[in-house]
Amino acid sequence: MDTARPATTNPKPDKDAGYRRAKDLTFVLGPPEGREAVDQIAEAAARVGVTPEDLWIEMVRGSVRELLEPDSDGRSRLDEIFSAALGERVTVWGVSGAEHFQCNRRLPGLIVETASILDGAGRPVDRDFADRQLRGSITRALMDLTHADWATCTAAFDADELGFPNLGPTGKET
Repeated sequence: MDTARPATTNPKPDKDAGYRRAKDLTFVLGPPEGREAVDQIAEAAARVGVTPEDLWIEMVRGSVRELLEPDSDGRSRLDEIFSAALGERVTVWGVSGAEHFQCNRRLPGLIVETASILDGAGRPVDRDFADRQLRGSITRALMDLTHADWATCTAAFDADELGFPNLGPTGKET
């Protein structure tokens, strides 16, 4: 089975589509915050000689590796999460791990390139990933699978999508 990423291009936004085309979705997954869960993570971290923060990041990385592992049909759990949220069978290829810093804490994250969410014909799906309900559905599924107590999902856009001028190094519009 070939698991190489297909070549995709990020299509130029269609200004007539009625929505902005997000470049990527970033999910940040927060650690359990209940006293019992915090104590369990701290005890486990102490046993292996790492910080609770490092242990949480490794726990999420392990969950993400499982999410990306293809089954016998070549489909990953992440494919199924996005397929359920979008209401059509899709394949997700462009996934990167990330670390985010919030309130002096390092947190694990996952970045999905929207142009790499492909329909059955191998084309990028044409969906409004700025839609909160859609992102919320995906975020809840990721929380369930990683055991995160909380999560955020942000959508990134090109500056011109948001109406910002493209400024060069001199501060003048290019």
